[in-house]
Amino acid sequence: MLLDRDELQAVIGDRGRRTDQGQMTVSIVTQTSVRPERSEDFARWQGETSNMVSSFPGFVEQRLMPPNPPLQVDWVILQKFATSEQAQAWFRSLLTAYTAALREIRGD
Repeated sequence: MLLDRDELQAVIGDRGRRTDQGQMTVSIVTQTSVRPERSEDFARWQGETSNMVSSFPGFVEQRLMPPNPPLQVDWVILQKFATSEQAQAWFRSLLTAYTAALREIRGD
């Protein structure tokens, strides 16, 4: 199993920061716990996900924060989008990819 728990925690916020053009952004903050021995696998998968999100409609930026124990033990991913609808569409596609990855790892 790649993750320590069968869960992915995420929050979609309707109020983000303004871009250089004065436009408000919407943020998705995702936090997940990965087994230490699978960190490289997760980082590789996250790299592929980063490539996908960068071409997604409404994508503004992404920040990936790997664990930094003891202060931060989970991976945290911050993604910003131009609209709430675009953020929600990405999140639905992320959940689909996440579920597929879990099934592949488990052999479902």
